[in-house]
Amino acid sequence: MYYSSLQILEFLIQASFTYQSFRFQRYHILCQNSPEQSRIVHLENESQSLQSTLNDLRDQIEKLNIQEYQKRIDLQIKQLEDKDEYIEKLKEEIEKINVDWRFSKVLMFHSEMQKIVNITSQAHARLNYKYIQSQIA
Repeated sequence: MYYSSLQILEFLIQASFTYQSFRFQRYHILCQNSPEQSRIVHLENESQSLQSTLNDLRDQIEKLNIQEYQKRIDLQIKQLEDKDEYIEKLKEEIEKINVDWRFSKVLMFHSEMQKIVNITSQAHARLNYKYIQSQIA
């Protein structure tokens, strides 16, 4: 059986790749068993753990910021509600004052009308007295 030079070249290249792959796998296995590799793996795991913790802390900070913001909003809403209640109380007080003022005006008007009625009654009584005096005389 004869092989062409191209087939031999292909075989050599394939053998070279297989050998390089074998060497890489062997090196990788040796590195995995070495103390440095163990330390690197440990540091990578620790780094991942720290990254996870950092992400958790960021989430917690964000939640706390949201909660703090919500507390501020609730406080502002409460203050606005208190102001609304205060405004309603003031409106009620103003309405009471207006009613009292109107009532006092009505009383003053009634008192003035009573005076006018009294004066009119007195004038009418005098006129009747004079009329009766003139009829008698």
